[in-house]
Order: sequence, then C-alpha cells, then structure tokens
Amino acid sequence: MSDKHYLTDFPITPGTQITDLESEVPQVYDYDTINQRIDAVAAGLLKLNLPTNSKIGVIGYNSYNFITTNVGIYRARDASVPINYTVPKELVEFCLRDSDVKLVFCNSEFQHLVPSNIPLIVFNTEDFDNFLCYSDYKIPELDQDYTISVVYTSGTTGMPKGVVTSYGSRLWQLHRGIAEPVARHDLTVFLHSSPLYHLAGLNNIEHDLFFSEYKNVHAIIMPYFNARTYIKKIDEYKCTHVRLIAPMMSMILKEQDLLEQADLTSVQYIALTSSFAPLKLQNDILQYFTKVIAIINPYGSTETGSVFGGHPMGIPKPKISAGYPLNHVTVRLDEQGILQVKSPTILSNYINRPDLYEKSMTADGYYITGDIFTVNKYGFYFYQGRADDMFKSGGEKIYPSEIESVIDSYPSVAISTVVGIPDEIKGHKPYAFVQLHANAIATAEEIKEYTIKNVASYQIPRQIWILETLPKTNIGKIDRRYLTELAIQLLKENHDI
Repeated sequence: MSDKHYLTDFPITPGTQITDLESEVPQVYDYDTINQRIDAVAAGLLKLNLPTNSKIGVIGYNSYNFITTNVGIYRARDASVPINYTVPKELVEFCLRDSDVKLVFCNSEFQHLVPSNIPLIVFNTEDFDNFLCYSDYKIPELDQDYTISVVYTSGTTGMPKGVVTSYGSRLWQLHRGIAEPVARHDLTVFLHSSPLYHLAGLNNIEHDLFFSEYKNVHAIIMPYFNARTYIKKIDEYKCTHVRLIAPMMSMILKEQDLLEQADLTSVQYIALTSSFAPLKLQNDILQYFTKVIAIINPYGSTETGSVFGGHPMGIPKPKISAGYPLNHVTVRLDEQGILQVKSPTILSNYINRPDLYEKSMTADGYYITGDIFTVNKYGFYFYQGRADDMFKSGGEKIYPSEIESVIDSYPSVAISTVVGIPDEIKGHKPYAFVQLHANAIATAEEIKEYTIKNVASYQIPRQIWILETLPKTNIGKIDRRYLTELAIQLLKENHDI
C-alpha cells in the first residue's frame, strides 16, 4: 500500500506514534504499523460483504485497538457506533438495536453487554486476529452523505438519542473546522483520556492524528481518566498538549501533593472541552502549569461540532469567551438569547427520530442549541448556561453560571453548582453545592456571606451545602439533576419544604 493512500483517505500524520497504556506494559506503535492495522480492519470489513455503509458498534476502553478499528470503519465507508459501557446494560442494548448494528467489536470485559444475536468480535483474541486482513484492497468511493458515525447522547430526558453525522461533516470538522493555536515543535506530545464513546473524545484524538499541522505527533492514550495517573503521565512523557473536560481538570487540581512534586513545565497548551471552564478554574490551572501558552475552552456539541475560534482581525479573545464564529459557520441568538447554529458540521439527523430532529431545527436550517449566550461589540460570544438550567425567582431570570462564577472566586472553593428548587411563592429559589480545594477550610456560612456581597439579592443562594466531591455524570460533567434531587431531599429532611 502506498503512502499516497495514507495521505488522501483519513490520513495519519507522518511521524505519528501512539503509546497505548491499556496494558501493564505500555505498547508503542509507529506510523507504518498504525496505518497497516487500520487498513487490515478496513479490508477485513470489506471481506464480510456487509451492506454499504453498515453500522459497526465499538465498545471498549480508549486504546490502540479502539482508535485503529474506528478509523478502519471509516476507510471501509461504514459507520462507527461507539457505545458508552458505563450505562446500564438495557441502554447499551437499546443503542445497538436502535442503530441496527451489523457487527460489534469490544473488549472482553464488555462482551456480556452485547445481545447474542449480534455478531461479535472481541479484541486481542484469535477471532480478531483472523478477522484482520493484511491483503491489498480497493477503497470504496466516498459519498460524503454517507453516515460516518452515530453517537448516542443522553440529553436531559428520556432514552439516549443517536446523533447521525455524515462523512462530509466530519471531514470538514477535521480538515477545516478546528480552531486552535498550532504549535510546531520537534515533538508534540498529546495526552488523551476523554472517553472515545463521546464525540468530544473522538474529535480530540482524530484532530491530532488526521490532517494535523503538528510535527511528529506522539499520542499517549490512557484507557480511562484517573487524576493522579494523569498527572504522573504528563511528567513521565513530558506532554506538551493536554485535552480533557473541565470537571476532570478540577479533579486534577485537588491532587495538590502530586502537582507540587510533578514536573509539568512541558505543558504548553491545555484544551478544556465539553463544558464551560470558569475564569477561576483557568487561573487555578496556571498556578501549577506555569509554562502554559494558552488555555482554550472550545464550544461545541455532538450535534454541532466546533462553532467558535479566534477573531479574524487578530483581536485577543477574552479568557471566558467561547470565541468568534469560525469561517463558514453562521450563528445567531433568538429573543431569549439561545444560540442557533448553521454549519457544515451539524448533525444529519437523529436516528429513528425525525420528530426530534424537526423540533431541533429552524425552518431555515439552524440547529437550536438550547445554550444561552451573549455577544460583545467585537463579535465574541459568551456562554451563560443552558436554557433548561435557567429559572425564574420572583419574576427575575437566574442563570446559575453567574452565581457559580462568584462562589468559585472564593479562595477555598474549587467548584460550585447552583440549582433552582420549586417554591410556591417565588416560583424557584436558588440553592448551591460547593466542593472545596484539597486541604482548604471554609464554612457554608462564610461562603454565603461572601456571595451575598457580590450578587443581586434575588441571586443569593438560600442555602449552601459543602460536599467532599460534586457528583458527575458518566462523561465527567457535574450532575445537576442529581444535585437538584439531593437539595429537595435535604430540605424535606429539615422540614424546609
């Protein structure tokens, strides 16, 4: 197989190396080995003579197997369906049946999740070795309207919904749509731990491997996130770029003993994806990552892909801004301030849910994000929160992020979450949960007193609870729904409601 093939069809950047940390002994793979494995997966799929653009499930930890299988699916012109293995078995089965997968690849730990009537190939087995085909093969023609992936997102209510993305959309995202400072080093070392069953994780690793302007990419793949392990791997591999979601960074900052011991001076760029990164968090990061050139907090969703980047006139982006709309991306705010996006990267549909797709789109082709933004005179957009999270108290609109940013600025506070609890008179009242920095000491009364001095009277949390750790969803975001239920339970126990 010639290099021309590699460079024209989901190309791996020349000089790329992957270190897979899934096993006890790290496994290292070079550029040629990576491409040969991807081609072996693609050829193996084509030998099966499945229907054109078949859905192929992948269930597993972040790994070389997962990555190369996923890209092999692309080269065979099939559609990848990465599945979240942390949800209940019945939800896994729902996603596999809903997407009508024809075959599933998985780690041995997860084969019990796959219904018996769906063909299954387990990684690192004789069956997998026999499946791989190292013969030459003819790449099918690329129809950019083919489905490249179906990624399930739980949303806020109901069963998971499968977001359908086309080949054309993903190619634009990878080749044109990423807006991020490009650092050309002799060696660029990325550390990845975000789960590959979510689009943020896939985009992170694929951005680094495909169409990359970076030189000599070395991707360190952690099977899953662990804060202490993450810090150690930065030090061990002298990582220059780290990508993770904002709550994961909050967990890292709790490990102060290890942060003070580790050499983190190699890190130059930090990308905090999938959720808003408050200014307090960004400033806390710089206490330990002292050589960082830029902290970016890109905005996007499974449905939209990347939306914002740098300003075309070079105007510096405010730290807490999502950025300026990318080229070929059109945005607007409706009367409530909800962002609407039209872009080459927006979803093609929700699988088997045309009703939901129609509800999510405007008549003129904009996707309704459900996220509230403001925009300044330079065209920079600022995230205010989810429209679903906003609540009214005595007729006043309350955006939790505004109160959270104040609470988070209290020195002892690592992160906070504000929820609205129904009230017969006010409609809702704000309450807050707080997680302190490791070894920090503060009382709820002290934090509330500080907050009272810095927010409007209607924004004052009626009560603040301090928890050792704020609960998170399976992708690491603060579990606001659980905290709302917990607040109601605590208030009932105290006979406050």
